[in-house]
Amino acid sequence: MKTSLFFAESILLISLVGCAATGPAPGSGDAEPVAPQAAAEPEEETPEADPPEAEAADPDTPEAAKPLDMKNFLEAEAFEAGFDPRVGSYLMLLRTVGSRGAGVVVPIFVGDREAQTLRMKLQGELSMRPMTHDLTVAFVGKLNARIEYAAIEAMQEGVFLARIFFRDADGNLLSLDSRASDAIILAVTAGRKIYIHRDVVKAAGLQQEGAEESISA
Repeated sequence: MKTSLFFAESILLISLVGCAATGPAPGSGDAEPVAPQAAAEPEEETPEADPPEAEAADPDTPEAAKPLDMKNFLEAEAFEAGFDPRVGSYLMLLRTVGSRGAGVVVPIFVGDREAQTLRMKLQGELSMRPMTHDLTVAFVGKLNARIEYAAIEAMQEGVFLARIFFRDADGNLLSLDSRASDAIILAVTAGRKIYIHRDVVKAAGLQQEGAEESISA
């Protein structure tokens, strides 16, 4: 990619300059000649080492992604966040929308900061300085990339597994592993859609009645 090629050329140039700067220093004009040394005996050849095994992929590195299979996902919206005294924890509430399976609420347990951040976004409140998610969305835009959508794809031992999908400057679709709370806040900040896998909705979905009333700021 263009950005990666630029960094590679910069690193190569720095390496070449460093080698030139650390070369042998010029000797003085009246240095005594060095006596020739006896030729060293040839060393025994050592067998070549096996090539190193390929390193595991870094989970923080964006990977090429395929678009979601939408027949297995439902669109959802974040509509509330705050503290639920009934469970003694902070929650984000998602609600399925659209013509397929609309109106199911999926509660997600989060920290107080994440809940308050989402609540501010939903209420249209602005912070005096850019918050982390604002900065992330702005940074992506400066790279001529854009966030496409967030997807909550599975649950594992009660933990929601999510990914952020985005397109780079060349139009390639990429994805990054993400906490569900970060994926939701980024999608809301960027004005993008949120999708939840049907199996997650079946496992964690609740009826909507009374869901909003249990949440406090």
